[in-house]
Amino acid sequence: MQKNEFNTKTKFVTKLGLSLHSCGATSHRIEKHLSRLAKILGINGEFLIAPTCITCVYWLNDPAEQTIIIKRVKPGGANLGLLEHLDSLVEQFHSHKLSFQQMSHALEQALSLPKFYSPFIDAISWMTASFFFSALLSRSSYDAFAASFVSLIIFFLLNFCAKRERFDNLTEIIATSSAGIIISIIASIGIPINIPFCLLSSIIVLVPGLSITVALSEIANRDLLSGTSRFVDAIMALFKLYLGAIIGVGIGSLLFNNTDANTLHNIQNLPTWIILPAVIMLTTAITVAFNIHPKFIFWCLLSSLIAFLVSHYSTMMFNQTTGILLGAFAAGIYANIFANTLNYPASMVLTTGIIFLVPGSKTYIILNAWITGEQIVADTPNATQAFLIFISLVGGLLLSNAIVSTRKSL
Repeated sequence: MQKNEFNTKTKFVTKLGLSLHSCGATSHRIEKHLSRLAKILGINGEFLIAPTCITCVYWLNDPAEQTIIIKRVKPGGANLGLLEHLDSLVEQFHSHKLSFQQMSHALEQALSLPKFYSPFIDAISWMTASFFFSALLSRSSYDAFAASFVSLIIFFLLNFCAKRERFDNLTEIIATSSAGIIISIIASIGIPINIPFCLLSSIIVLVPGLSITVALSEIANRDLLSGTSRFVDAIMALFKLYLGAIIGVGIGSLLFNNTDANTLHNIQNLPTWIILPAVIMLTTAITVAFNIHPKFIFWCLLSSLIAFLVSHYSTMMFNQTTGILLGAFAAGIYANIFANTLNYPASMVLTTGIIFLVPGSKTYIILNAWITGEQIVADTPNATQAFLIFISLVGGLLLSNAIVSTRKSL
């Protein structure tokens, strides 16, 4: 292999790694995927992927003659649609449907493609997620409509902030403080809403429960550098959200004379049968938020239903910890079978499945109890219970990978 060809291939592998990182793929999956691709391309490579740094080491024959590429990056988002598209390029190259030059050109095109969903559909998905999460949390139509309205305002506010670099580290605080003020205005005009429930529901898309789960999963896989970095980042995001909530509700209480922002109204005017439709609508909203292609919505919905139903009935039979473990185990088995059968990334349907098991809202509720000494909901779980839930979730995923392994690296 000539030196020019070697350099071209290393640049492609590095660019693909950066692209997968921006999609939100986990570090150990990216490392495994890049190692597989380097082997297909006939070069040697070692990779160290962290949330804020990517290190790639390549060599052709002599390990002493290495090409080292180090890139400073920011933690990735969640664009599972692009991740699936990038994975398909490598699969087509591996099956000789694309040449290396065609694959390189296709990568450039893929990175410039617009999202599958318009900003309008994105905004509707935020409203849907907030509405049905609130419906599950309090079963009050007042809370659900208020939360969905506030989430729409937050969506456009965050889009505005995303275009201004100086707001990068303040988005969580800006979002929750704005939500707190708007919800306080709604409560001040006499609408019987539960401010804590509305606030949590309106920002549920921003609560980093999934990031905490991914971090613990990476630590369990002994990817300590990436796992601990991601965990710290998720905890800081949670603190920012709560700080913004305190500021927003405090300003709202001062300006609009809401004497007790934690007063709860015992209004449950939504029917009990709304649970299953809420799961379906939440899954649909999540697929839009993660930019998953519409053709995968059915498979994502099936993953969510499996995880939710197994967890729900296992909790009834045993306890919550066992329910979460079995729900994650079932979702992991399903995702690996999906990947092996249809040759698509397992992480695409796995993410939408375990999202219902992730105790992101519980971590926020616990944080509120720690700081204010007051419970948003009765029987607020303590930190030990939340930790056990996270560990059960990670344990279920590890067990599923041991029982049904997947040929896919992503």
